[in-house]
Amino acid sequence: MKLNICCGKRLLPGYVNIDIAAVGGMPDILAPATHIPLPTGCATEIMCIHGWEHFYRWECDDAIMEWRRLLRNGGRLVLELPD
Repeated sequence: MKLNICCGKRLLPGYVNIDIAAVGGMPDILAPATHIPLPTGCATEIMCIHGWEHFYRWECDDAIMEWRRLLRNGGRLVLELPD
């Protein structure tokens, strides 16, 4: 399973699209990035494109721990951030 966290309007085929709000389309899962209702080790890839910079500093540790929980061993984390 591949997860597109903080998907916004980018609902990608082949990914489970996740966001805290429906913005320009309904994601597959409405949930905060820090509490995603999926089983541990379910994801081969987690992608977050221009989402990380929207977290407050105090949310970052919880988000990355949740994503680590979701990634299986050898899984891939893809982050794209501005400059």
